[in-house]
Amino acid sequence: MWLDKHYVLATLREGKNSAAYNVLGKSPPKLILWSYRMDYIYPVVAPLIVNSYVRVAPNLRIAGFRLHPGERMSFEVPIAGSYALYSADGTPLRGEVAID
Repeated sequence: MWLDKHYVLATLREGKNSAAYNVLGKSPPKLILWSYRMDYIYPVVAPLIVNSYVRVAPNLRIAGFRLHPGERMSFEVPIAGSYALYSADGTPLRGEVAID
């Protein structure tokens, strides 16, 4: 999805009926390259991103979720597949996650 000025304005105007919202909702990407344009449309697309993608670099989000020990979290899986546990620096972790 290319977010030029036209698409940014259309997304803000059309909200959940916008092409950007539909693309992220119907065919979610494995990763999102973040830019200032994503900042502009974030209020619209946040429901599709906040519990489904984790920031791993200043301009990169991947399908996943940051867990905090002892806290109950809700990860909305955007893409079917295998997921694993990693530390904030990318080191693989061992642990248990209860899935409901």
